[in-house]
Amino acid sequence: SVVYSAVIPIGGNHITQDIAQCLRTPPYAAEELKKSYGYALASMVERDSYVDIPVVGGRGMQNIPKNLLAEVIEARMKETLTIINNELKKSEYYDLLSSGIVLTGGTSLLKGITELSDIIFDMPVRKGWPTNFGGLKNIVQSPIYSTAVGLIIYGSKSERPVNKLVVRGKGFCDKVKNNVQMWYDELF
Repeated sequence: SVVYSAVIPIGGNHITQDIAQCLRTPPYAAEELKKSYGYALASMVERDSYVDIPVVGGRGMQNIPKNLLAEVIEARMKETLTIINNELKKSEYYDLLSSGIVLTGGTSLLKGITELSDIIFDMPVRKGWPTNFGGLKNIVQSPIYSTAVGLIIYGSKSERPVNKLVVRGKGFCDKVKNNVQMWYDELF
């Protein structure tokens, strides 16, 4: 169950922005580069491998070393993971993380992310994949959807009947606000 929650305002979009700015390529190309060739650890990339990327403004293509792309990603990932580690250390639960850390979300798909995370957190790290559900399993079985699937599974197991709305307050907005607040309180 969730015992601590915090928001870190840095994510995969920041990596994409860094790639676009540092390599002077459009954001759509930066996102594709991150997904196709992205590594969280530059040391894992072959030194003599290159990739062609478009230049901003449609001025043709440029050939860049893949390890340069990885260096841009690694810098942002080190910063992000260090911020997360510091936030965890501020909580009273840091010393209780004996089983380690689970990474979810699209950024957890970066090659080398668990290795870099092992270094930063100095504890076991693994990727979280949605499990124990049916239906669209072949579509949502990815770390990208772990949080959403987890919330849906949690909601489906909730003891409170879904069709029973709590009626506190006079208007529709009050009822919705109260129900969202009650749901949030149950989760966090």
